[in-house]
This record gives sequence, C-alpha cells and structure tokens, in this order.
Amino acid sequence: MKQASALIWARHKPLVWLVIGLAAIFLIIGVKSNYDNYQWVESHALTEQSFAKHHKDWGYKADQFAKYRHDTYDMVVKNDGDHAPIVDTQVGSKVAVMGILVLTALGLFVAGWDGQSQFDRFLAGLGLKRQTVFWAKLRLYLPLVAGVTLIEEIVPLLAAKVYIPGQYYNLSLAAGSLTVAYNLALVLGGFMVGFFIGTVFTRPVVMGLGTVALIVLLNNAVLNLNMMLFPVTSDTYYGGGFDQPGRLFWGILGFAILVFLVTIPLTRWSVMHVSLERTGEQLLVPQLRWLIVSVAAIVSALALINQRSADSFNFGLSITAVVIIVAGGLVWQYWPQLHRQYRRLRHFA
Repeated sequence: MKQASALIWARHKPLVWLVIGLAAIFLIIGVKSNYDNYQWVESHALTEQSFAKHHKDWGYKADQFAKYRHDTYDMVVKNDGDHAPIVDTQVGSKVAVMGILVLTALGLFVAGWDGQSQFDRFLAGLGLKRQTVFWAKLRLYLPLVAGVTLIEEIVPLLAAKVYIPGQYYNLSLAAGSLTVAYNLALVLGGFMVGFFIGTVFTRPVVMGLGTVALIVLLNNAVLNLNMMLFPVTSDTYYGGGFDQPGRLFWGILGFAILVFLVTIPLTRWSVMHVSLERTGEQLLVPQLRWLIVSVAAIVSALALINQRSADSFNFGLSITAVVIIVAGGLVWQYWPQLHRQYRRLRHFA
C-alpha cells in the first residue's frame, strides 16, 4: 500500500495542489462576496427617519421599522416554508450544485487519466495489485474531496457570524450542520459516480457528455418530483432541484449516501475486471448493460415529466423515452445476432 500511495502521490500531486489552490481562491472570493453583499444592504437600508417618511401615509409605527430591519438584515435564515432542515441564505453556505459537478468531473478525470495514459498498467507491471491501487487512490482523493467541501461550506458560515450582528444571523447549529452534511453526501456520491464512469468507459466524449447529462437530468428529476409530491399552495413551498430540495431533503440525502456506498464496491469490481489494455467498454459495459439501461430509463422518465398546471402532469415524453431506451437496450444485447441475420439476408438478396 505504501509503494502504491507513494507512486500515486508523485503523479497526482500537481492535480491535488491545483484542486486545493482553486478551492482556496473560490473560498476567498465567496467570503468577500458575502461580506460585500452585507455591506451593500447595510449602506442602502433606510434609516428610521426615512422609513417613517416613506410610511407616513399609512401611519408609522415603531414595530414596523423593527420588522423592516429584521427582514432586510436577515442574511442567514432557514426558510420554514420549505419544510426542509436546510439553509436558504443570502450569505454563507448554500447547496453547491456547481461543486457537485466539478468534483464529479474530478473523479471522472482521475480514473480516465490513469487508465488511458497506461499508468494503471505501469503500476500492475511493478507487481502492485489492482485492489491496492484502487484503495490507495480513494485514500488520497476521498479525504481531499471531503476536506475541500467542509472548508468551503463551514468557513463562509463562520465568517458571516463575525460580521453580521447576532440578531440577524438566524441560523441554528442543526440547520447549518444538515446543510453541510447534505453537500458532503452529494459531492462524495458525485465523485464516486465520476470515478466509476471513468473506470468503465474509455471514450472521453462519452464520459464527459454522459456525466453532464446524468447530473442535469437528475436535477430536473428532483424538481419534477417536488412538483408532483408537494404541489404549491398558499402556505407551502415545494422546493426545486438539488439546490432547493424542499421536503425531498431527507430522501436526496439518503439517496446520495446510498449511491456513495454502492459505487465503491461497484467501482472496485470494475477495477478488478477492466482490461489494462483499455478495452473496458468491450469487456465491462456489456456486463453492466441493464444497470446502465435501467438508470437511463428511470432518470429520463422522471426528468421528462411535463407539468401542465399546479396539479396536472403529462407523462407522454417520459413513456416515450423509456420505450426508446429499453428498445435500445434490447438492440444492444442482441446486436450480434441481428447483424448476422442482416448479413445473411443481404447475401440471399
């Protein structure tokens, strides 16, 4: 394990430092942007005299100004209307959808880079077991992904607590912690999904477009589920995609954790069976055919639901997508026989 870790670190050190450097830059930019937002609100807020002047026609009362101040400066707040233990902030921590995409791409790049550059084959030539190499990579990158996520989420919240007065920092420890946990589960799950795709598939275009399409469709699927299960009423908020999970918060959190736990052994299995000559798509993809088809069908079905009104939905596109994907899976499975039959018919034609 030590030899594998040393060789992987020597190769991946520039990438690791690049990730840390970019995270530090975005952290500084984010904290400064949050502070600037608060300063702008503070500089543009009405004084009590100005507020009274603007409201003199309705009869000014002191408690109205107090409510105005609270609503204006309430920079970090859990929105009770969304029925989710998550932070809806003007500054501080938010659901990092872009971070999920970037760290999924990192997992994709790590697996694809080492596979297609023959580095994995080189390590095998040194007598290192594939399983040892796999765990050595996870020992390097999972703490990196988790650490970057925790810092990017926690530091802005702590920084905001310094420059925002306590009465306007309406954030409980539970809400803040669950927001951080939600982001952490999503990025770890995303990284492992990327690592799995980069291990199994060899074509960069397939890997890149497939990963982006998967995340975009999943985000739209979450939005559609929120609209169907928790329609908008006068006093509720149904939520949106990953960034506003609404009452799907716990479901998404549990699903992300499940994906993370399942993709680790699945990726390990793929690493143990993939060819070091990078014929993984020929060897592994057929074995995973119906897993791929099932995921594509389910995600597409949920993502393509069309909302007619607040409580009316059209499933035509979803059904069409499922039929096309399943039919494509059947053609994929029986293509050799179909191709032979086609050639036989051409021969007799």
